[in-house]
Amino acid sequence: MGKAYVYELMDAASIANVALKDVQGKFFIEPIRTSTQTGVLPETDLYKFELIQFFTRTKAKAVTMLICHLKTDQANGQADLEDHLRAINNLGPFEFRYKVFGASGSLQASLEAASLFIRGSRTLAESDFKNAATWQVAADANGVAVVGRGYGSNFEKDCRSVALCFAYKSILNGLIVDLSKVGLAKGANAETKLKEWAYFMSAYYFVLPISQHTNALCEIYSAVNSRQKLAILAAEATEQLQLLAKLVRLERTEEQSARDKKFQIGLTLLGLFIGMLQIFQLTPEIVGKSWHAWLIWLGVN
Repeated sequence: MGKAYVYELMDAASIANVALKDVQGKFFIEPIRTSTQTGVLPETDLYKFELIQFFTRTKAKAVTMLICHLKTDQANGQADLEDHLRAINNLGPFEFRYKVFGASGSLQASLEAASLFIRGSRTLAESDFKNAATWQVAADANGVAVVGRGYGSNFEKDCRSVALCFAYKSILNGLIVDLSKVGLAKGANAETKLKEWAYFMSAYYFVLPISQHTNALCEIYSAVNSRQKLAILAAEATEQLQLLAKLVRLERTEEQSARDKKFQIGLTLLGLFIGMLQIFQLTPEIVGKSWHAWLIWLGVN
């Protein structure tokens, strides 16, 4: 039986002294796998800790998750666990995200334990579970339970996939807030933000970032993804990016129109100036000064 709590570390600098290495295994698709690193914190008799940092190639948007595995069959040790986390030097602020429960055997035998861990009650029912390959999975607002004969070796992978789901959720929420600030600032810095987020989304956001050959893991990830409504968040974020793109195009059109208008006025004045050369006797010095002033007005170096 496996039980774990998943947290998000709110200050990436807090693990600056922790050695991270590239994630092992190929259950994430390549763009995610090659930008994910893992590390550990000192474990105790009660807890085993795994740090996992996603999107490491974009330092400004890297998200660090902490997976806390319970090493004993505690009924619910979240309060004690968080007291321990607060006592870790330089860990910094953290926020709870999700619980993960896994057990080998029949659903009937593990249902009560899964419900007590995830919900703190006995309200989880067999009807809440759906088939995921040879196992059964139930995802609700607080956690996910995976039960089935022979289940066990995949528990750490399931925890990592849950961590990725919540890393995405954190990123999408950040994107929505960031672009909202651009709107509130009446488009200030709009083009920079559009490029920044468009590059990130095209490089790292995928509806299914789990390798297709891991069918059960895909099902588990999709169950958590659906319960957390990531598709709705992603659609909202995409719509904001599209609106921002329209704003940038509009601003460019307006700027180009202003430049074109200014250029046409300049051409008209140039025509008048040439006409004056034919009517009046102007010295080379006067012509030079006038020509230079006209170029400055047009914005030509």
